[in-house]
Amino acid sequence: MYRAISDIHPECELPIVCGMQHQYRKALNKPHSHLCHVNIVPIPYTSRMKNRDIELLNTMARGTIIVSADDDNDVLSVNEHIENEKKIKTLTLAEKHEYMKKFLLNGIGQNTFEVSYTGRVPFSGLDKYMYDFIPIIDMRLSGGISIEIFTAGENFCINIMQRNDDSRYTDRFAAILTENGINCAQEPPEYFEINDFILPE
Repeated sequence: MYRAISDIHPECELPIVCGMQHQYRKALNKPHSHLCHVNIVPIPYTSRMKNRDIELLNTMARGTIIVSADDDNDVLSVNEHIENEKKIKTLTLAEKHEYMKKFLLNGIGQNTFEVSYTGRVPFSGLDKYMYDFIPIIDMRLSGGISIEIFTAGENFCINIMQRNDDSRYTDRFAAILTENGINCAQEPPEYFEINDFILPE
């Protein structure tokens, strides 16, 4: 997606930032937990990386995750969550809402796009009967592009979610996959809305 965005916006000199979800399972000593408790690791791609090989881009991304999400950093992050929980208990409902909004936007809202790789999920052995998998997330947390990657059977299912109907990014993304010898089939977009809630006066 970084390459797709930089192809569409060659004039952009600002970094394109990917937020990669990193699981806390090891730090929590719960390697088989199904809880979605993650850290968002920012990976900035500067303009000078536009023409680099995909292998180098992947190596750079992995290195950033290793440095930013090692065991020591994970422990510090988990301890910060514990302190946040204590603080939240002292706030009113309106204060909690505002506090969590800032907390989430600090981690997610500053990224150009976010990537969540869940990987191979057995689905209790029923995955061989699935042909598609479409997760829905709350896009109000981000003004960027969100990508969810799953595997169903032997196939990858990549869901790209955005706030508008501009197809340039998904079209270019699919074209890059094809250019690299990865067969893909694009499906038409699904439009969805998520209800908001209003705090009592």
